[in-house]
Amino acid sequence: MDKMIKLNRAENAKRSILWSCTNKMILLVFPFILRMVFFRKLNADSLGLDSLFSSILQVLNLSELGFSSAVVYAMYSPIAHGDSGTVCAIVRFLKKVYFMIGILIFSIGMLLMPWIKYFIKGSDAFPANIYVLFFIYLVNTAVSYMLFSYRETLLTAYQRNDVVSIVYTLTKTMTYLIQIIVIITTKNYYYYAVCMVAGTIVNNILIKVSTEKLFPDIRDYGSIGIALRKDILLKAKGLMLDKICTVSRNSLDSICISGFLGLSMNARYNNYYMILAAVVSLLSMIGRSIIGGVGNSVVTETKEKNFLDLKKINFLYMWISGWFTTCLFCLYQPFISLAYGADMKLSQWSVCLFCIYFYALEMGTIRGIYSDACGLWWENRYRTVVEIITNVALNCVLGKIWGVNGVIAATLISLLVINFAWGSHIIFMHYFKGISIKEYFIPHLQYALVTGMVAAITNLLCGMISGQGVLGIAGMLTVCALVPNLLYAVLFRRFKIYKIAMEWIGMVLHVDHCRFMKWLMK
Repeated sequence: MDKMIKLNRAENAKRSILWSCTNKMILLVFPFILRMVFFRKLNADSLGLDSLFSSILQVLNLSELGFSSAVVYAMYSPIAHGDSGTVCAIVRFLKKVYFMIGILIFSIGMLLMPWIKYFIKGSDAFPANIYVLFFIYLVNTAVSYMLFSYRETLLTAYQRNDVVSIVYTLTKTMTYLIQIIVIITTKNYYYYAVCMVAGTIVNNILIKVSTEKLFPDIRDYGSIGIALRKDILLKAKGLMLDKICTVSRNSLDSICISGFLGLSMNARYNNYYMILAAVVSLLSMIGRSIIGGVGNSVVTETKEKNFLDLKKINFLYMWISGWFTTCLFCLYQPFISLAYGADMKLSQWSVCLFCIYFYALEMGTIRGIYSDACGLWWENRYRTVVEIITNVALNCVLGKIWGVNGVIAATLISLLVINFAWGSHIIFMHYFKGISIKEYFIPHLQYALVTGMVAAITNLLCGMISGQGVLGIAGMLTVCALVPNLLYAVLFRRFKIYKIAMEWIGMVLHVDHCRFMKWLMK
């Protein structure tokens, strides 16, 4: 029986990885196509309005406050012991919570509606009714909580994320395709927005049908005990602040840009941010793939062994992050020109800031995984609150002075000083006790300097490519694929961690016999 369970888990994991990759590709490709069609058939202001409403509703979505993650953790024990009655009670509890959240989001959104025009510079000149459009976006957000999305936690808890990915992939693909057809044929913003609501409803229905078919014994009945309720709420509190901090970054930036600089500039900013977010989403698959092993290692291994593992993983991750940073630096402007036109480009200073923003965001990723594995959410509570307040204050001050570059710089400052520096201090204070934090900070400084050098050299070589359009981007892409990694291989060979990391990755991937790996390890 245990063997069969392990085989089923392995099979589910394979399916989950396959469909997750498919889902990521759809979420990478279709939004770009949709934004290009949106921009060409409607206008930049419409594109900016879509980004603004999404950002406002992301902030309202914070009312979920980590409940779903806390509930998943609470389900693990009863599922392991075959206690379906407790699982049913937990599902019923989450159903009630989600319905109340849906009502809360809708109510706050309706109260916010009369003030929407103050978030939009020049709102009186917008051709469509912004209140009707905001109402449709609001319904789309609220209806998900009020229907069946709470049952998605069952699929996560039972390790059937492959089903979530399949349903999400199908519904998103159909929604994107229909929205593209609607925009091309009707050029009607209202129809486009209604398609979102229809897609959300279909997604919820498919989740309900799937969970009822897979888990026929799990229904919405029963009541959870006081102790379990307190445990769920405590976990939710720990996750709440971190979620608020993460979600609020771009949402608050987008709202500030719309209010200070108008919808057109907000559209330009979000064109760049969407590319950054797509790359972050792609790299997040690495984090999700190792978090289980990290959690097990934190429990079973010494802190010295875990710190060595952190250094190895962090070295390899920053190599990958630096490579993507270089690609962004070289390809941002040509891609934006091709996709949206030269008029939609921001300055080269903005590109530099976006690239540093991306790199700074990734600097704390591996440390964040270890922090989560240690359960340090509550210990990070003051850091997250200060980061949010600092980001908002700097957005307002620097955004007024330097425009869009000021908003990006504000987020960058809060990321480096508060998220990275303070967040690193917390894990060294609570888990890596006795290990000097310099052993973590100094390598990061070295990696950043190497990445700056690699990006500058690669950009210089890309500038020598004379082709325009698709051919020019293809040539630059080839340079970006080869040159940065060759430079990293040469420059990083002087680092002590280099050989250790290469030997470790060769052993993990079972390719240590490969001639290329042997060359890398020399």
